[in-house]
Amino acid sequence: MIIIKCWSIAFFSMIAFACTSHPDTLNRAANQTKKDTIFLQRDLSTGIKTLYHAVYIDTNRNSIFYKELADFSFDKYENMDEYNKQLKEKGIHLHKVTTPGLPVEWVPLYLYKNKYYVYSPSDKGELNRRILNDSLLIFWSIEGPIPYVLLSVKKVNEQTYTVHTKDVFVQAGDFFRPEIVNIYMIDPEKKIAVWEYKSLNQKEYTYELYIARESIQKFDMIVNYCKTDKMSEFNFDTPDFTKLLEKISISHRKN
Repeated sequence: MIIIKCWSIAFFSMIAFACTSHPDTLNRAANQTKKDTIFLQRDLSTGIKTLYHAVYIDTNRNSIFYKELADFSFDKYENMDEYNKQLKEKGIHLHKVTTPGLPVEWVPLYLYKNKYYVYSPSDKGELNRRILNDSLLIFWSIEGPIPYVLLSVKKVNEQTYTVHTKDVFVQAGDFFRPEIVNIYMIDPEKKIAVWEYKSLNQKEYTYELYIARESIQKFDMIVNYCKTDKMSEFNFDTPDFTKLLEKISISHRKN
C-alpha cells in the first residue's frame, strides 16, 4: 500500500485561523502596507476592543501573504495518520496513476474588475487549495482537506484533461464528491485552468478558476486583512465560464 506521507493532512481538520496565523504576521503585514497601497476597503472601529480591517491590493511578491498562499507544507497536527488508518482497515491499496503534464498543487484565481488576482482570505480555511498527486485528488477547503482516490487521469488534447475519482472516506449521500473532473488549461503559459466537476449523481457541473502554485507570483494579490477578528470574505466578480471555454471542445463529456 502507498503510504501518503508527502501530503500530511488532518482528518476532517476544521482549524479556525483568526485573520492571520501568528502575531508576527500581523506586524509584518502592517509594515508592508505602504502609503501608495490601493485600498478596496478600510475600516477602523473602537469599542471594547479596537478593530482594524482592510482589503487592499498587494504587489509585493515577497510579502508574507504570497509565501503563505504558496506554502503547501503541514505540521504535526495536520497529517495523514487517520486516512492511512482507514485505508488499512478497509484493505484499500492505492495505485499510482499517471497525471500527464498536470501540476500537483493548485490555488484559486479570482476576477475583479476584469483583472485576475490571487487572494489571501480573512479566514485561512478559505484558501481552497487543491492537490493532485499520483494517487489522490485532495479538495482542501473550510471543511478541512478531504482526499479522493484517483481512478484515472486522461489527457484528451493539449488543453483538456479528464479525472475520475472515488470517495472511500466520507461516503455520505448528501456530501459533495468530485467524482468527475474536467480540467481545461485555458492559458498554458500562465497555467490558468477552468475546473469543471460534479458527483456521479449530479446533473450540473460546478466551475472554478485555478492556477498552478508556481504561477502565483504572476498575479497581484488581494489581501483581506484584519487585526483581531475574522471578517466577511471579499466579493469577487463571477467569470464568464462559457466565454472562457468557447475555444475548447467539450464533446468528450459523456456524463
